[in-house]
Amino acid sequence: MLRTAQGTLRFTRHEVDEFRSLGIDVSHVRTEDEFADVVRGWLDLIAEERPELFDKITQAIISRD
Repeated sequence: MLRTAQGTLRFTRHEVDEFRSLGIDVSHVRTEDEFADVVRGWLDLIAEERPELFDKITQAIISRD
């Protein structure tokens, strides 16, 4: 992820493909707030459809701190 001089975000083609493989579309994301919204939506979907996976993700985040 690159930040431009104007403060917008840019993703490399590889990063876009990596996110897409997880089900996250960042092709239209240009700001940190937009990125947060996309990830939040993805996490909401995971929490609803795969609660056991959501628990693993949250535990991994907690253990990083």
